[in-house]
Amino acid sequence: MRLSVVPGRLLAMQPVQHHFRGDVRTSRQSQYASKLNPVPPLVAPRTRASSLLVTCSTDRRRSLIKRRSVPRAQRKKQRYRDDSHSADLDPSSPRFPGRLTSEINSASGPLQLAKLIQEYGLHFSGTQATMTLARLAAFATFLNLSEEQLAAQARATRRCVLLLRSKVYECDPLSYARGAYALGRLGVYDADLMALVVQETYDKLNLFAPEALAALVSGLGALGHVPPEEWLDRFALEAYTRFTRFNASELASLLYSLARLQHTPSTAWSERCLECFRATMLLPATPPLAPAMVKFAFGLASLQIRPSFNWAAAFVARLRPLLDSLSARELALLMWALPRLLGAAQPPQLPAAALAAGAAAARLPAGEVAAGLDQAPAGTPPGLPAATVPAQQASAVATAAAAPAVSLDREFLDAWFRCAARSMPNADASSQVLQLHALAWLQVSPLSAKYVVALLAQLQQAMPARTTRPGRVKAAPGLRQQVTEGSRTDSLTGAQMAAVLLSLVALRIRPGPDWMEAYMGALEPLLASLEPQALCDLAWALGQLEYQPSSEWIALFVDQCNMLSSGLNALQVQTLEWAFRKLHLESAGNLRELWTRGTMHGVD
Repeated sequence: MRLSVVPGRLLAMQPVQHHFRGDVRTSRQSQYASKLNPVPPLVAPRTRASSLLVTCSTDRRRSLIKRRSVPRAQRKKQRYRDDSHSADLDPSSPRFPGRLTSEINSASGPLQLAKLIQEYGLHFSGTQATMTLARLAAFATFLNLSEEQLAAQARATRRCVLLLRSKVYECDPLSYARGAYALGRLGVYDADLMALVVQETYDKLNLFAPEALAALVSGLGALGHVPPEEWLDRFALEAYTRFTRFNASELASLLYSLARLQHTPSTAWSERCLECFRATMLLPATPPLAPAMVKFAFGLASLQIRPSFNWAAAFVARLRPLLDSLSARELALLMWALPRLLGAAQPPQLPAAALAAGAAAARLPAGEVAAGLDQAPAGTPPGLPAATVPAQQASAVATAAAAPAVSLDREFLDAWFRCAARSMPNADASSQVLQLHALAWLQVSPLSAKYVVALLAQLQQAMPARTTRPGRVKAAPGLRQQVTEGSRTDSLTGAQMAAVLLSLVALRIRPGPDWMEAYMGALEPLLASLEPQALCDLAWALGQLEYQPSSEWIALFVDQCNMLSSGLNALQVQTLEWAFRKLHLESAGNLRELWTRGTMHGVD
């Protein structure tokens, strides 16, 4: 700040002008403004106190040390902390319910939620219990939880389930849907609680919003809790009246969940669902559309619903530019569903000697595809049937059984091969087997060379590793040997190994000797776990390849066939005899003799 002293008489002789730093007016503009609005001269009073006038002019303060601001991308972010601190709430306060809801929604991890439940769990309402379950499901999905956090999450989930049992009668429709969906995401199945939810929601389904209906049936389908038929019929009716208000993701969840619950919708319901999904997938602004389209296609294929030719053509055309956003498992499920969705016929039958075991179309192990887009949760009750519907039920919902098939063009297949090869390092073992099965069903030819190389390398890495034993076949150098007890956590099972070789033969792919050596070495300890049909498939594939295993491997294989001879049928015995002749084995007579002896004793 700068101070200056001006005599009062000199100031009184001229008009007062204010000059501020930063004034952009020019002198001409100031003169023109003074002519329009003349300012009378300010005459200072003739007093001793006014003889001097102090004027002040201010300048911007300039710092001696200049510090640049750190860019937003380089600023230190607040570290994520999940500690079990106390919220210090007063249950007797009238603001307690709102404060408790705020604490639940602002919790940064399972530890804080577990602390809240421990201190104020008795004061939770049904809505707050479902909100806590939703937060726990979000943490389990989007965070890498530590061991302590996982333990706190399991503990908090159990307590929330117990709280919700007693508070289920005071929940609103949105709370029912939120709780069922969260339990499905967490994989925690409580039969009594889900039965109460189904019972309480039967008379309130007309009050559910469209997104609440989709969330409710998604939770039931994920947990495998099958409601009564009356409840499912009422639910289908309420969903039918709201079809125009569902988006693509909600329609896909509806159809997929009904497939998992093995509920066959009516023909009118299926046609209306197809019509609304086609309208939503053509909208320019939609939620993530590609996963929803895969889920919807899987639901249609599981329920064996055949759309019309125009619908299928529009579906494939809309899906082609979205393949890049799909994961490896979604690509595999898409290729599995499309031939059944588009009405592709089964591959042509092979010669009778090779077809005896029914191995013409590469089959998957039972339950491999039934898991759907996500693996079955850990709390699913045992004995839950697969998501596919029997053929006698599907005849009632086939909307266009005689519709012409829509073939996948080469442009679509090339895009799929490119995306599948790119996502191959992130694919699990079941996705790889599913891709091979779908390609064998479609009889796609020729295959992309880059895709085949990536698939064989990934399959070799997914083979169960074991330590080499004297007198056994040594695995190839590319096969991992660091596991000493059996196989890895994400490795191929014995049935999957047989299905892999069967699909490769159906696609006319002959692996190299190193790959086959690694395959036979990894399959050797799994021979005892193979079922009769898997043994027949494996023998047929080896006979087609005319691959000669080692004598030790053949001895184990023949022993397993003889052990299971009583459970074979005539076609399977015929297939094994054909494979033994192709492999130049002399055990066909013994197998026939053992099988005949078993049938005579009434074992078969």
